Amino acid sequence: MSQNAFLLPLLRVALALPLWLFAVGAMACTERTMLELIGTLEAPKGYDQVYSRVSVQPPRPITTMTVGEVLDWQRLASKTSVSSAAGRYQVIRGTLSNLVDQGVVSVDDIYSPRTQDRIGLHLLRSTGYRNGTTSPAVANRVAGIWAALPQIGGPEAGLSVYEGYAGNHALISAPSYQGVLDCSLDVADVEMEATVIRAGTRLGFEFDHIIERMLEGSEAMAEPLQEAALWLLYALAIADIVVTFGRIAITGRSLGVVMQDLVSRMLVIGLLSFVILNIADIVFMVANVAALLAEDITNSKGISLSAYARAKTTLVFSFSEGFGNLPSHSSQLVFSLSLIIVLLTGAIMALALLAYARLYIGTIIGVLAAGLGGFTATRNAPRALIFSTLGNGLRLLTLMIIMHLGLEMAQALRGSSPGETAALLTLMVDIIIVLLCWQLPTTITKLTGGPGL
Repeated sequence: MSQNAFLLPLLRVALALPLWLFAVGAMACTERTMLELIGTLEAPKGYDQVYSRVSVQPPRPITTMTVGEVLDWQRLASKTSVSSAAGRYQVIRGTLSNLVDQGVVSVDDIYSPRTQDRIGLHLLRSTGYRNGTTSPAVANRVAGIWAALPQIGGPEAGLSVYEGYAGNHALISAPSYQGVLDCSLDVADVEMEATVIRAGTRLGFEFDHIIERMLEGSEAMAEPLQEAALWLLYALAIADIVVTFGRIAITGRSLGVVMQDLVSRMLVIGLLSFVILNIADIVFMVANVAALLAEDITNSKGISLSAYARAKTTLVFSFSEGFGNLPSHSSQLVFSLSLIIVLLTGAIMALALLAYARLYIGTIIGVLAAGLGGFTATRNAPRALIFSTLGNGLRLLTLMIIMHLGLEMAQALRGSSPGETAALLTLMVDIIIVLLCWQLPTTITKLTGGPGL
């Protein structure tokens, strides 16, 4: 074999190696890809976007303001809002202030897209992320900065680190996030998923917002009803004491028996007064206990209707991945099944809304029953109020458990079945869940002596 015949293949390999390395490098996702993903999820409206529920708007587009002016606005916004996130990467005031202290940006810098990209890149690199990183540990550190990203692996996989706080939820699934990390998916591939999940989350937020308004309304109703209930309690108590002393005088009972009866009556009046004056706090506590118990029983973090709606939307979207990968007849079937599932999801959330209404508004109105406890003949009315409140709390707890167990079952079915089959099985599960949510809480509530539906 000649020397040229030996060297020629080696030369070809040497020449091809840089091209092969370039191709491999091109497949690895870059910091720019990650910034595009974060910006797409966190601020789809662009570099001027601020936290959607902020009550104090910036005086002008933030890309025309200096970093110092943005910090001044964030300080004002933080007084009335739970978040002051600003820009393409939704940087909050504390983080932006720290970046100024570290010299990453200056207060005189314009908060322009270029400045925001520099901030985003610095925050991304602070997690240990570099071009081509696919480590779940690093991915979770990135998710620890940006709430729209889900955690990968562990008991809270798929959830935002800030799940439920300030309305935050992950806007893509953990597999989609991992797909972008290892470059099996483009950002455009997950953008539709984020749009659908964002719409589902917004629907859930509307339900959560109604619950918040009901709580505020019940608190507003509580004050005048408390006053009326106290007047009723004391008036009936005084009248009852007068009647009791009249009977004692006629029957000639001893003074010791009279005092014992009076002390007992005063203790009851004191207890009822406490219940009346703190009824709003008691109702809120019952709702919180129900939520915490539901979290413990179902091992689900941040139980809320917005979280439930987001999870169901993610599930429905996964049936067809946007209907682009299915034959026409299958796409129509999945679309029809998905539409029914969405309607059933709304019905389930409406039942949860009704349970909150019974607890918040029903109990507050029922506080007048506590005022009837001042009279011996109506002493059972406060007992009915207490058991009704506990029964409504138990109703809410039961609903939450049923909802989330049904959700977990549907998710498990999706993981083991193709889209059409999973959609059909999820529909069947949701029909059962609706029936259980309608009937089972009522049955359990009756065990406490509370009212039926």
